[in-house]
Amino acid sequence: MSYPPSDTYVPSARGGAQVPQLVGQRVEAARAYAASAGWLVQVNDVPPATSAQPDGFVLRQVPAAGSVLPTGAVLLVDVGRRRSFGEQYGRGVLAGVAAALAIVAVVFALLWSGARSDDTGSDELDLANARIAELEAQLEIAAGDSGELVASLQGQLDAANARLAELDAQVADLTAQVDQANTANQALTTERDALVVERDTLTQRVAELEAELGGITEAVVATPDWIGQQRRTVEDFVEAEELELVVQTVDGAETEAGEPLPDGTVVAQLPGAGTPLVAGSVVVITVVATAP
Repeated sequence: MSYPPSDTYVPSARGGAQVPQLVGQRVEAARAYAASAGWLVQVNDVPPATSAQPDGFVLRQVPAAGSVLPTGAVLLVDVGRRRSFGEQYGRGVLAGVAAALAIVAVVFALLWSGARSDDTGSDELDLANARIAELEAQLEIAAGDSGELVASLQGQLDAANARLAELDAQVADLTAQVDQANTANQALTTERDALVVERDTLTQRVAELEAELGGITEAVVATPDWIGQQRRTVEDFVEAEELELVVQTVDGAETEAGEPLPDGTVVAQLPGAGTPLVAGSVVVITVVATAP
């Protein structure tokens, strides 16, 4: 059983009409509503989803119910059909031929009965001629509508195919560019990884050299000026810096003023003041020693 669309024709302030819920309705209902709204209808025959669904009912519609379509727009509906296109076309042709033959038979029957009743036969003949004219007019209208729909859809299809070809070309070009960029990126990544390894190696070597240099710098001390100092001062320094001390003595020594220097006074040293010293270096000093 079919039901009429849930909504009647509702004009829109934007020059269109609201699309009703056509899914579950017969295709004839969709055609009638589209005609009243001034739309074109494209019907796509598709197999029913289940064997329980009868033929001729709308399974899907585009746009959806509630949308507003302007006058002249195309309403797309998928209709469940179990017959192939060839069967449908053949049945349509046979139906048309049968209808035409029936009309011709009526005409000949009326002509044959004209001898019995001229007035009655004439009226019936006029009625048959009027019916034939009406059918021809309906056929012309249907053919015109179908031609316009086919031309419109063919134009849209050609434009879509042309655009699709353009997009395919653009996609191919962009794909080639992406492949080139990926190849270049891979080469740059390899070069970067090599530079990172080299940088890390040099960073480690710099740290080692800095540590070694720092250790050397901390271990080096300058030789003080011990001339005139007491031997004990030198011995304390040598012990603190882990140096080796050689002491030489000289019998008596005087200052420039001729005054004698006390015992243990340093009068000479090697190395000289300011010379760098490291642990284990040898220091030689000469000190005054009074003869016993």
